[in-house]
Amino acid sequence: MVGAVFLDVERWVDSFPRIEVCTAYGIFDLRNYAEIEAINIAPQMASMTLVFLCYPDGRTADTEEFTVMLKFSGIRDLRISQAEDFDVRACAFKGIVHDIEGIRSRFVIDLGDMDCEFHAESFQVYKADGVIPVTFQ
Repeated sequence: MVGAVFLDVERWVDSFPRIEVCTAYGIFDLRNYAEIEAINIAPQMASMTLVFLCYPDGRTADTEEFTVMLKFSGIRDLRISQAEDFDVRACAFKGIVHDIEGIRSRFVIDLGDMDCEFHAESFQVYKADGVIPVTFQ
């Protein structure tokens, strides 16, 4: 198969949006147990990072939250679109679609009233206390 090679992460290629990042160290449910905090775009580095505030078992009084970052590098053909009636409160993570177009990986990130679509050469998941070895190129 052409396209991305996954290392230490469950391989997925389909048009069904994924809400979880499955790693060798566990599953991060970014829709049900997380909130998107930021989208950082670095044009000179051709990268984009999504920052999530995560709650391990849902939101409870004794839950310790942590930060997970999804970094896409070598991005090309970036398109960001908003709904005509865009409301920042409607920006909630709905899922990531990963498809193969020729030899390139195409991603579509659904954020409710906002969508990000691009090709990327690599993807890595970070946790605030260090890199989680979850990468594909």
